[in-house]
Amino acid sequence: MSSAVFRVRHIVPFGYNSNDAVLEERIVYYAPIRRGQSIFTVRDRVVITELHDRIANIRVVNVERRFPNRIFINYVQRFEYFHISYGGRYFITDETFHTLRYSAGRPHLIEIRLSSNLSAEPEVGQPLVVLAEDIAIAAELMRATRKFNHDPIRLFRHIDFSGNNAVILQTRAGVSFRFVGNAGFTAMLRTALSAYENNLRPHEQESGTVTVFESDPNRAVWSEN
Repeated sequence: MSSAVFRVRHIVPFGYNSNDAVLEERIVYYAPIRRGQSIFTVRDRVVITELHDRIANIRVVNVERRFPNRIFINYVQRFEYFHISYGGRYFITDETFHTLRYSAGRPHLIEIRLSSNLSAEPEVGQPLVVLAEDIAIAAELMRATRKFNHDPIRLFRHIDFSGNNAVILQTRAGVSFRFVGNAGFTAMLRTALSAYENNLRPHEQESGTVTVFESDPNRAVWSEN
């Protein structure tokens, strides 16, 4: 069989969680692959590195050859969830604190209040340099919020890691959820949401704090503070 058969004719981005035509055009544009080059000379690591450098809001899973002439670029789109202010600008991240872009104006996303101050300005395309525990808790809470049929950005105003052994989520309605402990945040969120939706009176949904302890994750207590 002629080697001409094994030359790249099609570059196909495939998003596992996205179907964004504009984003896929950017992936094809920036991918260091030439139509007509041998399919065997495409270097996966070079393609992945270049795309991560050029496009902050994707994570390339792998580069796949489909013989005789197709290259699939399989990726996950990173969606905006959080913002953190530094040096007069707002840096916007996905749910794992990977920095996507910055903005001069305050975005309608969830504000991050970290357990310790940033030591340097965030870099677009790179994760925030923060405690791994903060990242893991934030990601768990965002997944759990979606699992319980809520949009995290519409529900929450900020997430605060600065408290002693506690994480606080303030809702946009006004009431805050306070989770005391180091694990079991999905169960604590389920209890807080149930209390918020089924037990709180209207004025209690707009102020005060719903506290749930890791040691008693099925019990929620509302207080004025």
